[in-house]
Amino acid sequence: MISIGNDIVSLSSMDRQRTLDPRYYSKILSTGEVRLFSDHLAALEFEQYVWMAWSLKESAYKYLKRKIPVLEFSPTKFVVQTISEADVDFNSIIGGDWTFSDDDSLYSGKIKFDSNVLHFRAIKTPQWIASMVNLNDDFRNVSWAVQEIDGDNHELQSSGVRNFLLSELADIFTGDIVIRKDKVGYPVAFQNGEVLDFPISLSHHGRYVSYAFNLSMVGDLPMVGVVTETTGGTIRALVGDLPTVGVITEP
Repeated sequence: MISIGNDIVSLSSMDRQRTLDPRYYSKILSTGEVRLFSDHLAALEFEQYVWMAWSLKESAYKYLKRKIPVLEFSPTKFVVQTISEADVDFNSIIGGDWTFSDDDSLYSGKIKFDSNVLHFRAIKTPQWIASMVNLNDDFRNVSWAVQEIDGDNHELQSSGVRNFLLSELADIFTGDIVIRKDKVGYPVAFQNGEVLDFPISLSHHGRYVSYAFNLSMVGDLPMVGVVTETTGGTIRALVGDLPTVGVITEP
């Protein structure tokens, strides 16, 4: 099954002291995941790890919701099995030409729910943590992006993430493109009233919005939507072996 799942966490929106309380983080992390942090992620602050794990679990949940429509989100049932920080150039891991500061870092690994094992990528910047999951470690044909918006109320978030995605899809598909919710709750793209058969995932938190979509089911569709300009507050990439551009600038 081809699916996609992504998530974003605005770090300025989080309560650090509450996150560090075992009574709180034990609702998100298993004891094995706490041990995983201690053994492998000394360079990451624990509260950042908690929210990275939360983001990964949300991404995995969104991915599997298409396969299991009755699935309910229970964080401790989604278990991060492996996680490591990339000690090589970012672009050799996710492809393309992303631009990062020295404070940014990339992580990869696996997350499991029951018998389902998914691969992930996660990016941590001083402002946000974003994640995306895939069935295997081949992220070709996957497009992923983050953008800062002007406010953090739900209406701005909801319209902002959809407009952000539509601006990308307009460079790839012709005709009238709209985004609607499936009866299960995940987003679906329509072209001139007909369903576009590829999976989409949307996320927003605080002043940040993010989308991901997988074009594997589209076949030989020309990738005319490769980014050629950097827009304020935006970072985006076609992950894998496809051309990419990604730069964070001030909005």
